[in-house]
Amino acid sequence: MGYLSLLLISFVCLLAKGDEFNVTCPEKPRSLPNLIMLGLPNQGCIKGTDGSSCEYFIRMAPNLDDPDFLDIYMEGNLKGWVAVGFSHDTHMVNTDVLGCKQDESGNLGIINGWNPDVKAKHNERDPNQHGMCLYSIEYKDKRIICSFSRYRFIMNDGYDYNLNDSFHLLLGKSKMQTPVNESLPFHSPDNPMPTKSKFNPYDYNPNNSNGTLNNAKFKRRLLRVHGSLMVIGWPLFAITAIFFAAWMKPSLPKLWFQFHRALMILSLLTVSIGFLSAFVANKDNVTPGLLGFECPREIWHFTFGILVMGLMIINPLIGLIRCKPNSPNRWIFNLIHGSGIGTITTVLALINIGLGMAQYQSSCLGLSRTRNYILWVYLGWLVFTVVYQVILYGIFTLIALQSHGEERYKLAPSFIRPILAQFGQSGYVAINDPEDKSGIVSKDSEIRLVALGVYSTVTSIVVAILVVLITVDSWKSFTRFFLHFF
Repeated sequence: MGYLSLLLISFVCLLAKGDEFNVTCPEKPRSLPNLIMLGLPNQGCIKGTDGSSCEYFIRMAPNLDDPDFLDIYMEGNLKGWVAVGFSHDTHMVNTDVLGCKQDESGNLGIINGWNPDVKAKHNERDPNQHGMCLYSIEYKDKRIICSFSRYRFIMNDGYDYNLNDSFHLLLGKSKMQTPVNESLPFHSPDNPMPTKSKFNPYDYNPNNSNGTLNNAKFKRRLLRVHGSLMVIGWPLFAITAIFFAAWMKPSLPKLWFQFHRALMILSLLTVSIGFLSAFVANKDNVTPGLLGFECPREIWHFTFGILVMGLMIINPLIGLIRCKPNSPNRWIFNLIHGSGIGTITTVLALINIGLGMAQYQSSCLGLSRTRNYILWVYLGWLVFTVVYQVILYGIFTLIALQSHGEERYKLAPSFIRPILAQFGQSGYVAINDPEDKSGIVSKDSEIRLVALGVYSTVTSIVVAILVVLITVDSWKSFTRFFLHFF
C-alpha cells in the first residue's frame, strides 16, 4: 500500500503541471465582432457600431467560422498600448490581458499577458503566445487600431483563463512604450477602467445580461459544491472507514464494522451528490450534463471520476453477497473487496481529487483566487497519510512479532499475516481473518485508539481548511471567514 501511495503522489504531481499545445487560426473575419461593444469615457461615445470618437473602444464576439476563437477589435488614442483584462473581480491581479502595442520604433504587435497575484509585479508576457491570431494592426491618426482572435481555452496554464466565463472587463490604454516582444509596461496616465457588471462573450445577451451572470454563478457554485463534497466524502469519510477496517479490529472487535459500514454509507451518499452536482453544473453544455473538456486535465478528471464512481457502487454490492467470516473461502472476498477493488478505488479516487485540485486552482475554471495553495494543502495531507500508515505498519508489526500463537495474527497488519503464516501453524487464521467473537480487546488497544484519534483530528482539520479554500473567493474572504469566529 505504501508503494501505491507514493506512486499516487508522483502521478498527481506530474499531472499538476501546466499543459502547452498549439492550434490553427481561423480565416480573417469577414466583419467586425458586434456582440459586446464598450467605449470610454462612456458608452455615449459609441455612434451605432462606430467608436472612432471614443478614447477607448472595444468589440468582441465568438468567431463565426470557429467559435473556439474569440474575435476582438479595439482602438485607443495613446501611442503605447491598448488592452483588455479579463478578471473575476475588479482588481488587476490574477487577470488575463490581451492587447495591442507599439514600440518607440513604430513596430506593432499583439500580446497575450497575465497580471500576477503580486501587486508589485507588472504584467507578464505569456512565453509562447499560442492561440493568438493577428488579422490587422495599425497606428493611424494617433490611434492604435487592431483586430485579432484568441483561442478561448487554456493554452498555457498560469497565463490564460478560459474565456467562456463571466468576467469584469478592465479597459486600459497607455502612452508607455516597450519592445513588441516584451510585456506591457505600467498604464499611464490613467488606471484601467473596470466594468461594473460581468460579461461572458460566449453567453451574453444584451437584453438579459443578469440572467447570463446568474447562470455562470450557479455553475461555479455547483462546482464548488462538487469539490467540497468530494473532499468530505473521500478523505474524511471513506479513508477513515478504511482506517477502522485496517487497524481497529483488535481494539474494537464488535464495533469496528459498524463504524466502517456507517462511514462508507455516508461516503457513498456524499460522493454521489457531489458526482451529480458536476453534471447539473454542466447542464447547459452542447451535450447537456457532459463536460466540455475545456481544461487540459479535465478529460482525465472526468474519466477517473466515472471509473471511481462505478467501482464505489460495485464494491458495497460485493459486500452484500460476502460469505460468512468463518467460511474457508472468506479469503476470496477479502482479496476482492479490500485488497482488490477497495485499494484500486481508493488510489484512483485520491489521484482524481489531486487532479481536481490542480484543475481548480488553475486559471481554467475561474473558480479559485487562492491559487497554488489548495493542491499543496491536499498533497501535504496525502504525504501525512502515507507516512502515518507506514509508521503504523511498523509499530503493529513489531507488536505482533512480540506476541505468540493466534494473537500474533490477530494483531498483525493484514498484508503481513500471510508472511507470518509461513513461520507458524495458523495459516488459516492469517489468510481468512475469521471473526473474533470473544469481544476481548487487544493489549495494544490504547495505542490503536490514540492512533485513530490523531488521524481523525488531523484529517478533520485539513478537510475543513480545504472546504473553506474551495468555497471562498479570495484570501480576503478566507481571512474574514476565520476572524468571524474570534
